Amino acid sequence: MHSLWRSQISQLSECLSLIARLRLPSQEQRLRHPAARQAGGGICRPGPEPEGQPAGHLSRDTIVDNITLYWLTGIGASAARSYWESGRAAALAAGQAPPEVSLPVGFTTFPGEIWRSPSSWVEQAYPNLTYFNEVDTGGHFAAWEEPELFSEEIRAAFRSLR
Repeated sequence: MHSLWRSQISQLSECLSLIARLRLPSQEQRLRHPAARQAGGGICRPGPEPEGQPAGHLSRDTIVDNITLYWLTGIGASAARSYWESGRAAALAAGQAPPEVSLPVGFTTFPGEIWRSPSSWVEQAYPNLTYFNEVDTGGHFAAWEEPELFSEEIRAAFRSLR
């Protein structure tokens, strides 16, 4: 058991050492990446942030804290499970229309999201759309990057259902 702990501590130490040397890409490097030019998603997307800084209200410490939480608790795989399951379900359902969503839907599109969804797409996908808004900040990790804005959008989306 003692050697297992030493091994775990050694691995964690290596991981934290790598994180400590974390160098976020410069704006120029980010813009050269095709995905960044197309969509601008992620925690280091091009934007008004100073050179090499994370997006939104994220700090280097916040990112390290989050990575450490996933590492120490060993929940990385289970957290990624929903992505794997939805990708698998999409592959299995290729060529078939998705089931209709009959519940009321609120939708906010963030400028740094992986792709931007125009209201016409959202209305077509969700016939029972009750709220749609385009905001000026935030991205794929909007709840983490812009928590105040995200909570305001949740409240606004459900206000009509009270």
